[in-house]
Amino acid sequence: MLKRREALLVFGAVLLFGGCLVLALLWRAERDRASRLEAELATLRARRGVTTAPEVSLASAPLPSMSSPTLSAAPTVPVAPAAEMPIAETPGVEPPPPAAPAPKTAAEIAAWLQQAHEDEEAEAVQEELRARLANDPALRNDLLGLLASAATEEEFQVLAWFLASELGDLAFPALERLYTSHPDPARRRAALLAIGAIGSEPARRYLLDVLRTVRSDEGRVAAVEALGYPWAARASEAREVVGALQEMMASREPGTRQEGALALLSWAHRPEHAALVADYLAREPDEVTRICVLQTLNGHALARDPQVFAAVRRIFEDPAAARTLREVAAGVLGDTEVLDDDLAKAIERFWNE
Repeated sequence: MLKRREALLVFGAVLLFGGCLVLALLWRAERDRASRLEAELATLRARRGVTTAPEVSLASAPLPSMSSPTLSAAPTVPVAPAAEMPIAETPGVEPPPPAAPAPKTAAEIAAWLQQAHEDEEAEAVQEELRARLANDPALRNDLLGLLASAATEEEFQVLAWFLASELGDLAFPALERLYTSHPDPARRRAALLAIGAIGSEPARRYLLDVLRTVRSDEGRVAAVEALGYPWAARASEAREVVGALQEMMASREPGTRQEGALALLSWAHRPEHAALVADYLAREPDEVTRICVLQTLNGHALARDPQVFAAVRRIFEDPAAARTLREVAAGVLGDTEVLDDDLAKAIERFWNE
């Protein structure tokens, strides 16, 4: 019985010693942690120049009792008010710039359009501008008035295209006046292309009238370009355009013939149009003009239009044709993926001559 009591006393003494040892280790760890935290806070205050309330020494904080439920919790550290102590920035990482305000006046909008913008920013600003233009006639008139006084051709083009896209037929009268009266041919052409961007029925009818009445090559080609692809499905309009281009391709002037052929090539996705181009390539007497038209062709166009492919092949295989003309034809044919073995070998021999 005595031995059992002694054993219990020894066991209790061991437990008490172990508990005191654990408590001492915990107190020392808390003291070291508090000291490090105080040093870090002092360094941060010195770096930021922050004035705080009188410091409370954490290293001298009393040791919590064994029964305290917050034995393992970190001591509460007094910090400076948020307004006085700025958040530390991540080294090497710059904060994002503040979002620029949307342009307000017509001049600011015109200047904004000339600048490069991130896609998301540009989309958000354009949505705001679209809503303002729909409800602010004075702003619309101011922007349309800026077209005539645009400082550069690029500024004119960007503003004209923006107004045509956003205002539609509301921009048509101003663009028409600029096309008919502006002294600069490049800006008249830009105004006509902007009318094409409107895409409405009145705009398309106007472009067809221009095509019927204008006599300059530049004007007719610009009208064809402005009409664009959407109208090509309309047979009556297509006939008018093709007729105007055929008239150009039958001109006495090689340059006019060239412009007509190039304009036709820009949208010739129908067999009958491809046949016109092939016929032109076969009968064009001016070598330089034929070369210019040939150089605009590519492998995709030849693969799409067998008649054009056959016309280019005939030029290449014609021994009487000039060497330069045959070289251009060989280069165009070499870009296609529809060559038969005989033609491929003939092109290879031609380049080795």
